[in-house]
Amino acid sequence: MWHAQRLALIMALVCLFRDTSAAYSLTARTGRPLNNLCGANTMMSDTSAETTVFSDHDHSSAQLHSCVEKLRNDGVKVSIDDPALFVDWNVRALVEFEREAGNHGATPGWVLGGAVTTSILQSSIITRVGAVAGGVHGMFCFAPNTQAQFGSVLKILSHTESDPWMQAVCGAAGIGVGRPHGQLATLYSATDRSCNPQPFNWVAPPAGTHHLFV
Repeated sequence: MWHAQRLALIMALVCLFRDTSAAYSLTARTGRPLNNLCGANTMMSDTSAETTVFSDHDHSSAQLHSCVEKLRNDGVKVSIDDPALFVDWNVRALVEFEREAGNHGATPGWVLGGAVTTSILQSSIITRVGAVAGGVHGMFCFAPNTQAQFGSVLKILSHTESDPWMQAVCGAAGIGVGRPHGQLATLYSATDRSCNPQPFNWVAPPAGTHHLFV
């Protein structure tokens, strides 16, 4: 029960964060490089002691499952006090985003340089969010995090979701919950030593905002 209460408190903080300004200063970045621990070319392992079911529609589930295995094997600490957050990317939505991204003016400062491709978008979001996380593993995981860091990760994800440029591109590309190409990514959290991800109940954004993470 107390586990559920503590997670509920974190989600309550996200609700509060959604009412703050979407502006985010990158001066707080740590400069920590991305850890390629769970790169996109990693093969899926079949040695899991736990069964984790990820989304089955055009998502990066095999690579994400491999990332979970790598975290377990390397003994990355995960607990209710050190939660992990996993990102299961919707490949179809990423492709549609890339097709539309060049039609909406200048990109915001947090987007990495060059033409916006699927990998640039992923890297930009992971780098932005990773600046406040306790650790970053490839394109799929933030771990381990203190509860304060976990709250900050959710805050920056919320700011990213509500970013005007993101909303404009996704609106034109048909990306979001209930839209033709679905959400940009599905989120999972893990709060036990087995690092077994469970669906994360992401708070829906305000009415009129495309729901990009779920």
